[in-house]
Amino acid sequence: MNSSIRRHGSGLLLLGLLTVPLFGNSALAKSERTPNTAKQDQALVEGRKTWSKDSYSRRRRLLDGNQACVSGAQSSDALKACRKQRKEARRALRKEYHAYMNQVREQAGLPMRDKKSRCRKRRNKTAD
Repeated sequence: MNSSIRRHGSGLLLLGLLTVPLFGNSALAKSERTPNTAKQDQALVEGRKTWSKDSYSRRRRLLDGNQACVSGAQSSDALKACRKQRKEARRALRKEYHAYMNQVREQAGLPMRDKKSRCRKRRNKTAD
């Protein structure tokens, strides 16, 4: 029994050692980026402020619509439909935000971002 634990344990240790350089390379790539200038940082702040002001009414309509949907729901399936509708609307709004901010980044002379990198583990997609 001890030999099987050693065998599996050493495999996990080897796997752990193989993944360490992958994490080190991404940290190295981040450290090699050139820092934003003060003008570029200010352009990003102004872009975020403008988006926040301009999208307020749309975000408010989404919240009011979701509240009306939940209030009118008579079953768990109706609540699930409300949740799914809310998630899709938020995703669409988020995509618009990223497109807008990419325009701001381009005007400021910064590289565009395709997708936001995520450090946390991706959850399994389940059918809603």
